[in-house]
Amino acid sequence: MWVGLREDAIDQLEQAVALNRNNTGPYFELANMYRAQNELELAVATYEQILALQPENARAYQRLCETYFQASENTRAQVYCEEALAIQPDYALAWASLGQTQYSRRNYEGAIQSFENCVRFGGDNPDIRCFYLRGLAHYYLGECEDAWNILNEAVTRIQLAGGSSENNPVLNASLEGIRLVTVSCTGYSGRPLPTRIPPTPIPPTPIGG
Repeated sequence: MWVGLREDAIDQLEQAVALNRNNTGPYFELANMYRAQNELELAVATYEQILALQPENARAYQRLCETYFQASENTRAQVYCEEALAIQPDYALAWASLGQTQYSRRNYEGAIQSFENCVRFGGDNPDIRCFYLRGLAHYYLGECEDAWNILNEAVTRIQLAGGSSENNPVLNASLEGIRLVTVSCTGYSGRPLPTRIPPTPIPPTPIGG
């Protein structure tokens, strides 16, 4: 069912693009649908169409960065993130994407700097990658205090956002990072680990409801 609905949405967006080739909104939506279908070549081609219309569109460069990261082409991904930031230096999401790419390439120092910029420019709710991956980067550099503090902050932010599910990979990675700090870092053994906030129980249906 969902596959059919998604294909219908792609058909409609392709028609919208054909009707008004100068409106970039449908291009972005169409590229997102291609990415969701793992049609990454089509997504890349769509973002490139946006850049043909608007060569200084930082958002399109950031999305190309994310798409190439999704395709495990991290070197190319980093280039596009840097292009986005050359156009818009305060683009918090591009800093998050760049940091993720640097982290995956084990450039932990560079990743930390990028994630710090993400937090700096990200307003009240920066991308969670800028906390949990930054904390893990500090751990891999042996910077235990920073790792401990930032990973705990990541857990708090995730839980406040309602992400306490056992299937939440970001929460699981953050909790595992905190556990590794207690195992590997001098002075952290025996420190209490954060616990998951249990889900709010569904209230019973009133009698007669």
